[in-house]
Amino acid sequence: MEAVASDQDLYNAFAEETLLAEMLRDPEFRAKVGGAVEGRPKHLGHLWAFMRGLSAGWRLAAAAAVAALLLITVTAVYRAKRPTEGGVAKRTAPQRARKRNAAEYDRVQAQIAEYGLC
Repeated sequence: MEAVASDQDLYNAFAEETLLAEMLRDPEFRAKVGGAVEGRPKHLGHLWAFMRGLSAGWRLAAAAAVAALLLITVTAVYRAKRPTEGGVAKRTAPQRARKRNAAEYDRVQAQIAEYGLC
């Protein structure tokens, strides 16, 4: 112990080691040091670690934003795959319009046959 007291550098190193040993007894500090030594989590782990650091209000706001973004995306994809009402009306006419068009077609065909254009 006298050698430590006589050499200032050795004394400072011993004091730092003692301080570190005392700090490592604290579980919170030990967890922080362990996290720093292990390195940063990647991808979703990084996001999860960030979310754990937020307060409950911010977590709720982030969850609501993700849910809204998901809903908007699903709605946009669903609407893009489904034909619009105007597109459906152009492709399939209502029943009355089909009958009217069929009658008109028959009338035109009769006129063509009458004049001998075919």
